[in-house]
Amino acid sequence: MPDNTGFEWLNLERVWREWNAGSAWAKAAMRQAMARTVAQARAIAQQYPRQNPRSTYRRTRTLGRSITGVTTNIPGGVMGVVGTKIPYANIVNAGHGVILPKRGKVLSWVTMRAIGRGKKKVGIGTRIFARRVGPWEGWHNFDKAIEQGKAILFHELKTLEIAVARRFNGSG
Repeated sequence: MPDNTGFEWLNLERVWREWNAGSAWAKAAMRQAMARTVAQARAIAQQYPRQNPRSTYRRTRTLGRSITGVTTNIPGGVMGVVGTKIPYANIVNAGHGVILPKRGKVLSWVTMRAIGRGKKKVGIGTRIFARRVGPWEGWHNFDKAIEQGKAILFHELKTLEIAVARRFNGSG
């Protein structure tokens, strides 16, 4: 098994022997275990934290909908990948520090929708100026999915180990 998974101590030698021998049962069982792990890790990554009630940001759920999971056979095993192609996903996951202007004295952008409350409300197309923006704390949704995905994969591999023992030894 790959060294970076942290599951080396499980007794899966029989599963790998069956895999290498071309056993359709072993390959299907490993693929199903990985598919279940990927599906659960994807669901964890798609969860949004509670929104700050003072925030004027309107969530569109685009990032959550873009998260996909794929399970593929690779030489000697199965690989599962959970991710997204949205470029700002890393910033949402990790957060960012204070953003300061590089050349000018202020940052500037045009609002895409009405923001603010009361007297501070501005309409669509209003130019906003700020000396700095942030910092923002990250959601860490992919980090949580990785950590919980490891536990899910451990459980799936342990279940697979028991299934192999029952299938080939006739015992539990």
